[in-house]
Amino acid sequence: MFLAVVIVMHRRDLSSNKIAAARCRALLCFLSLAACATTAGDTEDEVAAASRAVQLAPHDAEAHCRLGESLMRRGQHEEAIASFRRTIDLEPRRAERLVCLGRALKEQGRLDEAIACCRRSIELDPEVSCAPEICARIQPLEAKR
Repeated sequence: MFLAVVIVMHRRDLSSNKIAAARCRALLCFLSLAACATTAGDTEDEVAAASRAVQLAPHDAEAHCRLGESLMRRGQHEEAIASFRRTIDLEPRRAERLVCLGRALKEQGRLDEAIACCRRSIELDPEVSCAPEICARIQPLEAKR
């Protein structure tokens, strides 16, 4: 329901002379809508809103990250991995982006890649909050293989 309202507002805004400002407002609306859908537990609307944000702003790392997180909640790990990789392409120095990719890779059983992401995130930012914890959880799984 909310998604339809935002799309109508977005289309109306794009007909104005302020396309760049309208795109920015629409991007923020879709990211906000995705966040609201997350809170409501509506993963279908969450993914739809995040996907629309990526369509509007394909070079916006935050939009790709939101889409990756939304896809993870739906269990679509391969698609989430692709979104997180795009986020890292856009912002290669953001350690927390690597942690997100590491979590998605772990869910796919790609433990070597997941550990590499966590280690790289710690190299980029030793203060990144959850990377050491995630690495610690993955390493025993790797040892069992």
